[in-house]
Amino acid sequence: MSNHSRHQLEPKFDESLLEAAVKEWCPDADAKVINFLSGGYSGAVVLLIDIERKQKNSELPSGEVKIGTYVLKLDTNRPREGSAADEAQRHSTASEWSPEFANEHMPPLRRHFHAQDRVALLYEIAGKSFTRLVRAELIPLGPLENRLRKLSEKLLRELNKDSEISREQTVEQLMREWLSWRLEPSQAPELFALTKAVAGNQRSFVQRLHILANPIALAAPDFAGKAVKVIFRGMLHGDLHRENVFWDRPDRKSVV
Repeated sequence: MSNHSRHQLEPKFDESLLEAAVKEWCPDADAKVINFLSGGYSGAVVLLIDIERKQKNSELPSGEVKIGTYVLKLDTNRPREGSAADEAQRHSTASEWSPEFANEHMPPLRRHFHAQDRVALLYEIAGKSFTRLVRAELIPLGPLENRLRKLSEKLLRELNKDSEISREQTVEQLMREWLSWRLEPSQAPELFALTKAVAGNQRSFVQRLHILANPIALAAPDFAGKAVKVIFRGMLHGDLHRENVFWDRPDRKSVV
């Protein structure tokens, strides 16, 4: 199907999945692997690939995969705990929840491909180019704190502009709604083991000089009469860590 140019590629990846996916998306394409990118904490393989086609982009029908450089994620199909939706479905849900936010801040998912328990996802490069983006570790602490405030505000005001606000709910009700099936020890044994080890089953614990609440303890009947003044219901990222956020270089002001 294609030739794979490898530059400093030590880790192995599922070449058969790559070939099957590209053949499904655009049979005439020649896909070359340029480099490995960080796969974050999931263990997925993330590749920077270049796609060449026989036709020019101007000659390709609308909706076709264009000639260019993309990010290809190769992974096992691991639905998020508590949900049957895979990554492609979750990406679609988030995009539909706030199209304006997605268009400005989320790299579009152009194609996805399933082969038994394996999945390939083809993304556009965040911000259209790696040259204009940096990761958090390359930004000085002061400017980074300012950007994190702006990011938090965007998540609240733009991603969740249609969030619901409710009142008259107790702490116990909120925690039970949030934790759901995780409140059953047989369904979430690792969570209960972690809670016991870190919090000692107390209502709160200290971690890095911060006093944190134990959510499992807050779901107990003891809190059935304690009201929460206001509740915001919206969209949570679920995997928002420093390797999943890219920033414009310091000479730019926007957040990606």
